[in-house]
Amino acid sequence: MENNLVILIEKPIYREGILSLVAEKFPNHNTHVINDFIQLQELKLKDGVAIVDCNIKSQTLQWLIDHHFKIVLILSTHECDRLELMFSYGADGYVLYDTDPEDIREAIAKAFKHEAYVHNQLVPTLLEEYKRLNDFLFNKAVKPDGLLSKREWEVLELIKQGLSNKKIAEELFITEKTIKTHVTSIFKKLQVNDRTTAVMKAIRNKWISIS
Repeated sequence: MENNLVILIEKPIYREGILSLVAEKFPNHNTHVINDFIQLQELKLKDGVAIVDCNIKSQTLQWLIDHHFKIVLILSTHECDRLELMFSYGADGYVLYDTDPEDIREAIAKAFKHEAYVHNQLVPTLLEEYKRLNDFLFNKAVKPDGLLSKREWEVLELIKQGLSNKKIAEELFITEKTIKTHVTSIFKKLQVNDRTTAVMKAIRNKWISIS
C-alpha cells in the first residue's frame, strides 16, 4: 500500500484538527486535503487511507473503495444513526471526534496494516447491523471446552457490549487490574491484538451470540 492519506472532512474545525494530528503522527505520508470529488479524481491516487466523515457522498466513497483505499470514518456521537449505512459500505475504521487523539492515530495506523478498528462506544451499534446482515449467526453459540476460562468468557461478553475495563470491573465486582489481565489472556488465547477483533472472531466461530 502507498503512503497516501486523504482527508475528506466537511467542517473546517474538525478538518484542521485531523490535519494537525496527521502531520504530527504521520510526517512521512503523502497527505491530501480534498474539497470535492473532481479534485480527488484529478489526483489519480491508486490506494492509501481515506479519513472521512458522515457527510461524504456515496459516489466519492465508492470511488475510494474501487481504488483500494481503506476507509476510516470519524463521527460525532449524534451521527451514530449513519453507522448502518457506512457499515454496509465496509469502512475499515470507526472512531469518535471527541475521543483520545491516540485512538484516531491507532485507527489510521491499523488501516495501513489492513486491520480493522472500532471505538468501544460504537461496537454495540455495529453489532446490531452485523446481526441484520448475517441472519445465519442467530444459531445458538457453543463455547469450545478449554479455550477460555469461565471468567474470561464473561469478560469477552461484556467487551462485546462496548464496556471499558473499568465498567467491566464494576460489573463483575473485581479490580480493573484483574480485568486487564483477563483481557491480555483472551487476546493471547484467541491470537488477536485488539478487543474488536476478539469479539468478531468469537462471533464468526459462533462461540458467543451476537445478541
